[in-house]
Amino acid sequence: MRKVLRCDCGYEVSAETDEELVVGVRRHALDAHGMEFTAEDALLVAFRVQLDEFSSSASYENERKE
Repeated sequence: MRKVLRCDCGYEVSAETDEELVVGVRRHALDAHGMEFTAEDALLVAFRVQLDEFSSSASYENERKE
Protein backbone atom coordinates (compact mmCIF):
# COMPACT_ATOMS: atom_id res chain seq x y z
CA MET A 1 0.00 0.00 0.00
CA ARG A 2 1.37 3.39 -1.00
CA LYS A 3 2.18 5.72 1.90
CA VAL A 4 1.86 9.47 1.53
CA LEU A 5 2.99 12.19 3.93
CA ARG A 6 2.40 15.88 3.44
CA CYS A 7 4.66 18.44 5.06
CA ASP A 8 3.21 21.65 6.45
CA CYS A 9 5.15 23.47 3.72
CA GLY A 10 3.11 21.64 1.07
CA TYR A 11 5.71 19.08 0.00
CA GLU A 12 4.48 15.53 -0.42
CA VAL A 13 6.50 12.35 0.14
CA SER A 14 5.12 9.16 -1.38
CA ALA A 15 6.57 5.66 -1.04
CA GLU A 16 5.73 1.96 -1.22
CA THR A 17 7.75 0.97 1.86
CA ASP A 18 8.68 2.42 5.23
CA GLU A 19 12.32 2.46 4.15
CA GLU A 20 11.55 4.56 1.06
CA LEU A 21 9.37 6.86 3.16
CA VAL A 22 12.19 7.37 5.68
CA VAL A 23 14.60 8.27 2.88
CA GLY A 24 12.14 10.79 1.43
CA VAL A 25 11.31 12.38 4.78
CA ARG A 26 14.96 12.68 5.75
CA ARG A 27 15.93 14.16 2.38
CA HIS A 28 13.11 16.71 2.46
CA ALA A 29 13.79 17.69 6.08
CA LEU A 30 17.43 18.41 5.29
CA ASP A 31 17.02 20.01 1.86
CA ALA A 32 14.00 22.17 2.61
CA HIS A 33 14.23 22.83 6.33
CA GLY A 34 17.89 22.28 7.27
CA MET A 35 16.88 19.59 9.77
CA GLU A 36 18.86 16.36 10.11
CA PHE A 37 16.48 13.54 10.97
CA THR A 38 17.57 10.09 12.05
CA ALA A 39 15.66 7.15 10.60
CA GLU A 40 13.83 6.92 13.93
CA ASP A 41 12.88 10.61 13.75
CA ALA A 42 11.45 10.12 10.28
CA LEU A 43 9.43 7.09 11.40
CA LEU A 44 8.09 9.05 14.38
CA VAL A 45 6.97 11.84 12.05
CA ALA A 46 5.20 9.29 9.84
CA PHE A 47 3.57 7.64 12.86
CA ARG A 48 2.39 10.97 14.25
CA VAL A 49 0.85 11.93 10.92
CA GLN A 50 -0.99 8.61 10.80
CA LEU A 51 -2.26 9.12 14.36
CA ASP A 52 -3.44 12.63 13.53
CA GLU A 53 -5.26 11.37 10.43
CA PHE A 54 -6.84 8.53 12.40
CA SER A 55 -7.90 10.90 15.17
CA SER A 56 -9.41 13.33 12.67
CA SER A 57 -11.37 10.63 10.86
CA ALA A 58 -12.54 9.13 14.18
CA SER A 59 -13.76 12.54 15.33
CA TYR A 60 -15.59 13.01 12.04
CA GLU A 61 -17.25 9.61 12.38
CA ASN A 62 -18.31 10.39 15.96
CA GLU A 63 -19.82 13.72 14.87
CA ARG A 64 -21.81 11.98 12.13
CA LYS A 65 -23.26 9.52 14.66
CA GLU A 66 -24.48 12.24 17.04
